[in-house]
Amino acid sequence: MNKQIGKYKIINQSYGSSDSILYNAMDTETSETVALKKINPSLYNDENKIARLQNEVRLAEEHSNLMLDATPICFTFWNENLELIDCNDAVLRLFCIYDKNIFIENFFAFVPEYQENGMLSKDMFKQGLQKAINEGRYVFEWMHQDLMGVEIPTEVTLVKINYGGSHRIAGFIRDLRE
Repeated sequence: MNKQIGKYKIINQSYGSSDSILYNAMDTETSETVALKKINPSLYNDENKIARLQNEVRLAEEHSNLMLDATPICFTFWNENLELIDCNDAVLRLFCIYDKNIFIENFFAFVPEYQENGMLSKDMFKQGLQKAINEGRYVFEWMHQDLMGVEIPTEVTLVKINYGGSHRIAGFIRDLRE
């Protein structure tokens, strides 16, 4: 679907009724995924119904965020330029940090310079992202580290997601120490 409503690029329609249509959309300014509800124009004057529908959208987005942050496995989200754009709260717990932006803006501070196979971490990770794009999914062992340099062996799964005419990569990090 190649439709846009204002600054929102529509990914897909997830629900439709006589009252409204609910879309999964991307905010083109922030690259965040949002739930967008388009209300049937005949309902514009029904303020109570509009308020109820807006509340439903807010709750759906809240529930999605709560579920993602409650997930015990680390989740990362990469854009088509292979830049990290989001992560869940499990990342904060794994690396003992308090702010997602610390991880997002400094991803390679959380890996040793070289992986156990002798490859530069940056090169190996870019190859992994590219394999996920080409093959749809790529699973590999990966050494992370916390900011003190303590190594954290992990298994990383990268999955290509078709996203509004382009692609994104969902990354899942499983701590192998558990």
